[in-house]
Amino acid sequence: ELILGVEQMAPGPLDYASMPSFAAENEFSWVEFKFEPEIFGNPGSSLLRRIKAELEKFGLDSSVHSPYHGSENIGSVDDAV
Repeated sequence: ELILGVEQMAPGPLDYASMPSFAAENEFSWVEFKFEPEIFGNPGSSLLRRIKAELEKFGLDSSVHSPYHGSENIGSVDDAV
């Protein structure tokens, strides 16, 4: 089975809680969220509960990308970063 994912990098046409249904409709099996608290604010516990419920509803796995710290991507796999 091929595992395909979709990433939500910033609030856009779909909000974070809509990503699981979008992923399921388009046959993705994974959703990665990239919350940027310094830019967009903290997602908050009620939104996180909604996202979790949607992920469970569609049987999707998920991950959260490490946020930027200033101008550095602390989730980078580049050892120089």
